Amino acid sequence: MKPLVFALSLVATLAVVVPASAQQVPSLVGTWKGPSDGVGMEMGYVTADYGFVVEEQRGRSFKGKVIYPVPGGTKSEPIHGTITPDLKTVYVVGDDGFHIGTLQPDGKFDLCYLEVDDDDALALCARLTKQP
Repeated sequence: MKPLVFALSLVATLAVVVPASAQQVPSLVGTWKGPSDGVGMEMGYVTADYGFVVEEQRGRSFKGKVIYPVPGGTKSEPIHGTITPDLKTVYVVGDDGFHIGTLQPDGKFDLCYLEVDDDDALALCARLTKQP
């Protein structure tokens, strides 16, 4: 390959690669809320407001809690999660299930929860917005 062609190819490649690697890890710290809907073996179809609170974040990893309605009030459970290197996909584990999420370009956070145990199963998704 001629030196000029190689140099131009290298510059073009770096122009594409550098901006992607220079992206900042998004901060999830704060309270996220939004409507959810899903279905469970015991509960049937459900719709509810869903809360996701990130209390601490170090790099791509974070911890916090989820908040969801139960008869007579709300319940919260601790969560631990990480953002994948693509800075778009989020994986979260809790006491008895896990979340898979996608950070959207418009600032929304699509988050789905899956739980399976011996006598029940639940799948639901929420579109969350970071609260001011």
